[in-house]
Amino acid sequence: MPLVQQRLRPSALHHYQGSSECGAQKESHFLRKKKREEEEEGKLPDQLAKECHMLPYHRIVQQAIDELGAAHLNKEVASVSRGGEKLQIIHRTKALTPITFKPDRVFTLRDRSKVAFQVLASQAGKHREIEADILRAFLCIGISKLVFIVPSSSDMENVNRICDIIQDVLEALGAREDYNLSMTILIPKSVRNQKDVIAELDRPQITREIFRR
Repeated sequence: MPLVQQRLRPSALHHYQGSSECGAQKESHFLRKKKREEEEEGKLPDQLAKECHMLPYHRIVQQAIDELGAAHLNKEVASVSRGGEKLQIIHRTKALTPITFKPDRVFTLRDRSKVAFQVLASQAGKHREIEADILRAFLCIGISKLVFIVPSSSDMENVNRICDIIQDVLEALGAREDYNLSMTILIPKSVRNQKDVIAELDRPQITREIFRR
């Protein structure tokens, strides 16, 4: 049986190549758009992959934060944003598009101030991300506390070091000396359920610091 080789007419070949190039352009446009969206949120693909790897830790800690908010609802807490509320840094003229800050969780307190929670796992060693979180929290009107939750003592030491340096510089620039915007809580990566996490978060010395103005 003879081998049949299909030949495309020049016009058909041109149409095929054009369709392929158009598809490649659309795919390239989609990838560029996706990357821009990830960069706007401060999360590039390699970071997203690491976060997926750490999903159980993130999920357990986030659920415990939700439970902490529920336990203090109608006491210190007026509402809990479980989806990660987008906070805005607004130009005084309001003529420019705001910068957004999206923590893992946000508590709105009875006095309308806000407590932002950031759960750090793979990000705990990323200095630029921690620095950006602190500065964005400082620039957001109404945030009274930024709470970092980290999985190890070395991570806690690193975050505290960065916080202390930025706090010192802000004070030198004229910020209140008693601002104490950030605090760091150690929740080991070995935790297996939210009951263990809430037992640590809801200790009186911790909640006093979280809700302190």
